[in-house]
Amino acid sequence: EFPQLQPQLIEWEGRAEDVIFALDACARHAGEAHVRYEGGRCFFRSLRKMEPAYPERPFLLKEKGVYLITGGAGGLGLQFAEEIAREARGARLILTGRSPLHAKQSEAVERLRSLGALAEYRPVDVTNRAAVGQLMDEIRSAFGGCHGILHCAGVTRDAFLHGKTPGELEAVLAPKLAGTFYLDEASRDHELDLFLLCSSVAGILGNPGQADYAAANAFEDAFA
Repeated sequence: EFPQLQPQLIEWEGRAEDVIFALDACARHAGEAHVRYEGGRCFFRSLRKMEPAYPERPFLLKEKGVYLITGGAGGLGLQFAEEIAREARGARLILTGRSPLHAKQSEAVERLRSLGALAEYRPVDVTNRAAVGQLMDEIRSAFGGCHGILHCAGVTRDAFLHGKTPGELEAVLAPKLAGTFYLDEASRDHELDLFLLCSSVAGILGNPGQADYAAANAFEDAFA
């Protein structure tokens, strides 16, 4: 959004009085966004192609397993829900979202039930600490605990950073920052097999108009 600026994140573990030399060296590599000094060496962050390492034993969803999917009525959340419903016989699926149940969500829940899942939708604000804690307590009371959390909730308010309001920033940051923290906190006494955070490549590459969204996803990457 501001091509005339070239910001850098510099990680420095040397003596404070020597940091001026690191700054001078980094200025000669202004195109490097993330620089780390470690063990007397300088490292630049870069992207490289990786071939996924498939485990010998694939992750298995539990029969009658209990899975919480935030943003569960959205496109990505529903894709996960349908996959779980097909792969785990008799799965218990708790879908959450910010809005009350409406026709589209009712149809999605019925589709999951037709696949054999015990599915329900609950309007829960994941940025509300008490509401998240209450939800996890209710899951334990009803099912004995939760086996997996898939945190798909997210919000975008696309606009250049200089025009964003504090309220717009908070709306985008809160689900991925506060929501992630509260879900982790409230599930620590559940024996989870899976805690999945749905991040975005925007957290690494950035995207004009999505500075807040990029920051929120970078947080999820770091938290994971």
